Amino acid sequence: MKIRYFDLGLHKGEELHDMKQFLPTITNDYEIYGFEAAPTHFNNYCKMFSDTKTKVYNVAISSEHKSNIKLYYAHNKVGHSIHSSKQNITKDKFWNVSTIKFTEWLKDN
Repeated sequence: MKIRYFDLGLHKGEELHDMKQFLPTITNDYEIYGFEAAPTHFNNYCKMFSDTKTKVYNVAISSEHKSNIKLYYAHNKVGHSIHSSKQNITKDKFWNVSTIKFTEWLKDN
C-alpha cells in the first residue's frame, strides 16, 4: 500500500526531513508532499528536499482555491501568517502568494 505524507506548512522543514529518513525504512512505495508559502523558505526547501519521491509547492493553504493572498512576515520563529490578526506579524511587510484549497488540490492531483 502506498503511503502519502503531507506537510502543510514546512516552516523549518524538520518534520519533512524526518519523514524522508523514516519512510524508506518501512516501504519503498511512498510519496512526500510539502507546502510552503514563504518564498524564501520555499527556495531553500526546493533545493534541499526535491527528489523523485518528494514534491514541494510554493503555495499557502487557504479556504480560497487558486487565488492570491498576503502572507505577513513574522519576526519570531512561530512563523509567517496569512492572518493579519496574528500577534507576531508585521502588517506592512508581506509577500503576495498563491493559494490552494487543500481538498481541491487533492482532487486535482
